[in-house]
Amino acid sequence: MQDGFTIVRRGVASTAANWPLILTQIVELVVIMTVMIGGIFLSIVMLGLTIDWDAIGSFGSPGSDPEAIAEAVAEWAVSNVAALAWLVVAMFLIFGVAVLLHSYFHAGVTGVFVEYERRGETWGWREAWGRFDFSRFVDLAMHRGWRVFWIYNVVWGVAGLFLLVPLVFILGLMLLIGENAAAIVVACCGIALVVLVGIVIAIVAGAWAQLAITIGIATDRGAAAASSAAGDLIRGRLGAVLIIVVVFLAVTIGVSTMTSTMSLAFDAAGMLPGGEWLVLPVRVVFAFVSSLASSIIGLWLASCFAILVLEGTPGPNGGKRAD
Repeated sequence: MQDGFTIVRRGVASTAANWPLILTQIVELVVIMTVMIGGIFLSIVMLGLTIDWDAIGSFGSPGSDPEAIAEAVAEWAVSNVAALAWLVVAMFLIFGVAVLLHSYFHAGVTGVFVEYERRGETWGWREAWGRFDFSRFVDLAMHRGWRVFWIYNVVWGVAGLFLLVPLVFILGLMLLIGENAAAIVVACCGIALVVLVGIVIAIVAGAWAQLAITIGIATDRGAAAASSAAGDLIRGRLGAVLIIVVVFLAVTIGVSTMTSTMSLAFDAAGMLPGGEWLVLPVRVVFAFVSSLASSIIGLWLASCFAILVLEGTPGPNGGKRAD
């Protein structure tokens, strides 16, 4: 069994050798953003057709009574329940379509890393373009995307149930205390607790989902079976999984810190006369570089988990990969 740091090192090599996957990440971003922006615009247009603009034309005008405005808004909401329900359903559908599209793209990405490990032979990043097969990426995406979508539903559905535990506990405690200062304290502390627990659950669910996706692509297991197998793998190789996740989080936090620092520097420079126009091209380039870095980090995590799932699997020559 390889230790976590060996897997991390090999993951870097695997990511470099499959660097054309970065192009698929860019295409995914463009496709999902186009779908989401288009869906949101269409939802707003559909909602706008149901609004009585004359009835709300005076909202917020000078001298308007705040209570009257609140009453008018409430009256409009009650009389337009169907429109509000449509908006909620539309947002849900848009998010669902975005997750579905991501599932297909991610199935192709993970499948490429799985096949790279199974192949047992390696190549350097200079050879990557000639060795990379985009048609195979599409084939893997189309045959495993639906399974990946349901793995996301299973894993994050269970994670959501775990998140409900502190929420229900805090709500029950507030109901027992009643309406007083103690309830406010409990509410504030409860929100902090829920956020902290939510972060931990999100990290665990993210690792669990990626391992389940890798297993679902590498084997014929369905979403539930792959998710269960991922849990078994985490328990069996907890040390390696922790090392991979900790290194991944450290790199992610480092990139985020650098991004935040540079954004503050750009804001400061933009306050100078004419500075905003001078900084704008740099902002655009930096935003692209930041997105590129995030994509590479995501690819690296997928490659590490592919190595972890397939470690020890014989290559075409009957031996483990040597890199």
